[in-house]
Amino acid sequence: MNHILRPLLDECVVVYLDDILIYSRDMKQHVEHLRRVFEILRRERFYVKLSKSEFALEKVQFLGHMVSAQGVHVDPKKIEAVRTWKTPENVKELQQFLGFANYYNRFVPQYAKIAAPLTNLLKKNTPYKWEPKHQEAVEQLKQALTSHRYSFCQIPNATTSSKLTPGPSSGSSLDARSREWTATNRLPK
Repeated sequence: MNHILRPLLDECVVVYLDDILIYSRDMKQHVEHLRRVFEILRRERFYVKLSKSEFALEKVQFLGHMVSAQGVHVDPKKIEAVRTWKTPENVKELQQFLGFANYYNRFVPQYAKIAAPLTNLLKKNTPYKWEPKHQEAVEQLKQALTSHRYSFCQIPNATTSSKLTPGPSSGSSLDARSREWTATNRLPK
């Protein structure tokens, strides 16, 4: 997908596998960006199923993140999961917590330094003995992930976004859900 949408990358499109995020300054520009994306997809024989896409949103959930004109933040649903995460009681639970935290490490200044006591606990031949320094590291990570203070990316002048997601079948089709669209679900000709 990156290859076929290359002309629009960093201009108005972000792609991850078959997920496409289209961002724009205003609705007029957004309609033009959508038209260009759809033209490329049509030319390459990819099809969008409107029931799985979202269009013309001020903020959109994308790959576990909330994307808006203010930047990219941890998805609020994930923040709640962090708040309620219990203290890891064994290696497997610690691995799960660190896996989750590492996915969002860009939101945590000095992530490696904060997480070091926890990652050291996972080293080979290290007994799992929970100490205050481990609890402090977990609490610092939870605080950083739930603080809403950090945004790892600003999308310049973006106020409108659309998300196209793939369907369960297909190498050559994209499914899509239409929500909060303007007067009609059709793009102007």
